Amino acid sequence: MERPASTRAASCRRPNAWQLNDLIAGAPGMPDPTDDGKGFPGRNPPNWRLFTNFCASAVDIMVDNEEGEQFHPGASERCGDGPGFFSNRDIAYVFTGTSRGYGEILTLRGRAPRPGQLRYWSFCQYEPASQRVIDCRRDTRVTVGPHGYYRIVVSTAQSRPRNARRACGVTWMPWGPQPQGLLIYRHMLPSPTFRHAIQRVREPGDERRALGSFYPRGNYLATPADFEKRGCIRR
Repeated sequence: MERPASTRAASCRRPNAWQLNDLIAGAPGMPDPTDDGKGFPGRNPPNWRLFTNFCASAVDIMVDNEEGEQFHPGASERCGDGPGFFSNRDIAYVFTGTSRGYGEILTLRGRAPRPGQLRYWSFCQYEPASQRVIDCRRDTRVTVGPHGYYRIVVSTAQSRPRNARRACGVTWMPWGPQPQGLLIYRHMLPSPTFRHAIQRVREPGDERRALGSFYPRGNYLATPADFEKRGCIRR
């Protein structure tokens, strides 16, 4: 007996994108060739840079580190200003290159924008070479403590600390299988009275001053046990 056309169509339907993303996000981490305490790209601790254009961001990823810092100013000047890439008059972001060569666990902590200060904010983890998104945590999915601060842990699924969960006041985000990462922090449509929006960053290098306590401060840890030592600090 022939199956109904609707059943045949359903069986041929392509997989949903979220299924592929979940598979990638949960994949085991590949060996890190820079596993010598000198990770690449990025710095330890992470240094967030304002996105201005694709050329400048590529320069930041490649030489904004201890080995390449002598070449960084001159290379950046060659890129000029604008146009943005995935940024526009409503959305601005900062980014940082990350590496498991610095440690298997990356923690981020900062003050969370309150409702009304921004229309939307989020963190996203990308695979640097292909720009494939691994996963994101938008504002409503980030756990914020009673004093207005968040703590985010980025790691591979198998290195996720046991206390990196909402019940312990921590938001977990998958690193993905690749040794390197590209983290992006977005702000959308800030209120005119919100002085610490990414849109208020005057130029690359002004990020810490402009964002103040909203600047995501990062820290690498060698193993999940190093984070688990803090215990479960419930909200």
